[in-house]
Amino acid sequence: MPSSPSLPSRPSPGPARTAHGTETDQDAVIRFIDRFRPARDVFLNGMCYWFSYILQGRFGGKTLYEQVDGHFLQEIDGRLYDASGDVTEKYRSSRFLIPWSNLEAFDQNLYQILLRDCVRKEPYDR
Repeated sequence: MPSSPSLPSRPSPGPARTAHGTETDQDAVIRFIDRFRPARDVFLNGMCYWFSYILQGRFGGKTLYEQVDGHFLQEIDGRLYDASGDVTEKYRSSRFLIPWSNLEAFDQNLYQILLRDCVRKEPYDR
């Protein structure tokens, strides 16, 4: 009995070349984010958790929640990103950034609300 064919491995995109040499990691993140430009408004208005999730899957890093703006960001190599691009300058000095992985221990009520409203997108009465 013949064996089933294996799926081809996904090729590594490798660093892109620029006029000045190899693309930086930050450039790769920005190029990736730019591919989502048509959906930017969606990811900046209620779906920011899921954009961080996409960035996490592609580049790793740490998902953060900014409590004042009620906004999820992705920290990658010390820079902060959302669907609009690099937002490090905007959020760098915020005292209200907390890692998503620590949020449940920090504030159980807020964590449950964010799970309901931002992650599971459950309907709720207004």
